Amino acid sequence: MKKISIFIDHDIIFRNFIVSNGFKDVEANSLVQFVFPEENNVRFNSDPKYYIDKKKIVRLKESSIRKKYWRYLLYLSVMRPSFDKRLSNLRKFRIFTLGKKAAIIFTFLSLPA
Repeated sequence: MKKISIFIDHDIIFRNFIVSNGFKDVEANSLVQFVFPEENNVRFNSDPKYYIDKKKIVRLKESSIRKKYWRYLLYLSVMRPSFDKRLSNLRKFRIFTLGKKAAIIFTFLSLPA
């Protein structure tokens, strides 16, 4: 049997697929493990124990360092100089939220090498 991990990180995904038994055929044909965020997560508040066997549930803690790096990559992509009108409006907003010093640093770092 194949081993499959299904990652569910939001209440909407949980309601659409788990509550409605969307993975019933997959569970019948393979070993399925459901991966959820840690308890008391902002995006996921449902309790999967009522719908899934406890042995199939895995809880993962969110990595704050990885989240910070992804946020910085987003800032770099937004602060990259371009002629796109939509991105220029987003850049102005990001300068306002980041502050001028951080905006200058991210703009400099986003330049091609």
